[in-house]
Amino acid sequence: MTSIETILLMSVIVIIATAVRAVAGFGGTLVITPAFAIFLNIKFVLPVVLVGSLIGNLYLYLYTYRETDRGTVVLLLWPSLIGIVAGSYLLHVLSSEYLV
Repeated sequence: MTSIETILLMSVIVIIATAVRAVAGFGGTLVITPAFAIFLNIKFVLPVVLVGSLIGNLYLYLYTYRETDRGTVVLLLWPSLIGIVAGSYLLHVLSSEYLV
C-alpha cells in the first residue's frame, strides 16, 4: 500500500471515529487507536491520539463551559491523572510487542 493510500485510509478512519464520537459522545479514540496501530508503531500512535483527544476535549470544554458541571469534572480529573501517569509509565517500560 502506498503512503497516499495509507493516508487516505487513515483519514477515513478519523472520519468514522468522529462520527462514533458525535453519535455516542465518546469512543473516537477507541476506534482510532487500534486502527492506526495497524499502520504505525503503537508507541507512536498512543501519544499522537492522546494529544489529538486532549485538544478536541479542551475545545469541547471551552465551547460548553457554561453548562459544564465542574464538580463532576473534578471528580473525573483525579482518577484520569492517575491513569495517565500509570499508562505513561507502562508505555515507557513495556516493549511494543506487549502493547499490541
